[in-house]
Amino acid sequence: YAHFTSPIRRYPDLTLHRQLAAWLEGKNAKVPPKLLAKWAEHSSEREEIAAEAERGLLEIKKYRLLDAQLSTRQILDYDAVITKCAPFGCFVEIPELAVSGLVHVSLLSRKFVRFNENDQTLSAPGGGSWRIGDRLRVHVARVDFDARRVDFAPVRTSHR
Repeated sequence: YAHFTSPIRRYPDLTLHRQLAAWLEGKNAKVPPKLLAKWAEHSSEREEIAAEAERGLLEIKKYRLLDAQLSTRQILDYDAVITKCAPFGCFVEIPELAVSGLVHVSLLSRKFVRFNENDQTLSAPGGGSWRIGDRLRVHVARVDFDARRVDFAPVRTSHR
């Protein structure tokens, strides 16, 4: 497999380009397999570190956007999807921003919210239930840069 991109961006491509150029010039372009494996492993590790740094940077920029909404009191509502329910609340994903966060049970209903471990749902007596895949309209409630966490609040106090 060869993925030709800018050699500046991908060292494995540069290695392959050098081998091809040497072969085209009739030179011995063979790199010992153990050395090639070492280079490949190192390049994969570096690429993974770079990808993680890029994800982290994007996450921080999204947190800054949400934090700015809180600071300026220009808070926007977002369509979210519940991705997990737990005794303390439900985790939501905002597809529009590709951001995840928690909606605490205390914000879902004024009544006691019960977690059902069997079907991984939350419910409040007399109405209100939340399960994986449900849609929920939310806005940012808190951004914690140190913990790398966002808390959301539902736009309405009950669901369904």
